[in-house]
Amino acid sequence: KCPVFKEDGDAWETAPFGERRGTYTHKGVDIVRHAGCNTTATVTAIADGTVIGVRTTVTGVNHAANVEGNYVAIDHGGGMVTKYFHLRYGSIPAAIRKGAKVKAGDTVGYMGNTGDSYGAHLHFQVEQDGKPIDGCVIPADAAPCRHRVEAVIR
Repeated sequence: KCPVFKEDGDAWETAPFGERRGTYTHKGVDIVRHAGCNTTATVTAIADGTVIGVRTTVTGVNHAANVEGNYVAIDHGGGMVTKYFHLRYGSIPAAIRKGAKVKAGDTVGYMGNTGDSYGAHLHFQVEQDGKPIDGCVIPADAAPCRHRVEAVIR
């Protein structure tokens, strides 16, 4: 089970942390979870914390502005922050607002396709002291292109 999704089932990494993309480096990991034909999955906080940022107004794909799409950012203390990008429009619960306390496993939204996105997925980003770090561990025996993702706070 991938800890960022509520539902059981496989999740796949579609773009790794640190991947070069033209002039910039990918600062998180892109994860997709398919449940049959449904590409929607419930995204959950991976640890207790305080919401420090939320955007709920992006209705679809926009490659020029609001590239994160709809998102939630959570401060877990000790300089650790997690960010959940490209959430589906209308999926972020009303209780998830700046200053709100969340517990591990609380729903923060649904995987979506908003902002600078080319398909439904979650961009999951972990930062330590303001610097992006690799927040995912991929088992060495994972099949190529079908990596099981296990998100961890280190």
